[in-house]
Amino acid sequence: MSTIGFDVWGVVASALGTVALAPVIWSWFQPRLPTSMIGGVVEIHKETQELFATALRDGLITDPGEIRHFEKSLVE
Repeated sequence: MSTIGFDVWGVVASALGTVALAPVIWSWFQPRLPTSMIGGVVEIHKETQELFATALRDGLITDPGEIRHFEKSLVE
């Protein structure tokens, strides 16, 4: 008996499985792209700058060396 029917079914099933798996992989991969994450990073940076300004205004950081260090770190 010929196995060509099984070979064709294997190719068809593999192709359908690959096509069905592509959206799942894309939905897992898309939120991890840099363009998806940059908004959150920008918001965290703004919040950090606000907290730093509050700490300076309240006098919690007084050492000029530390202030320069923090300012340099926030810019980079």
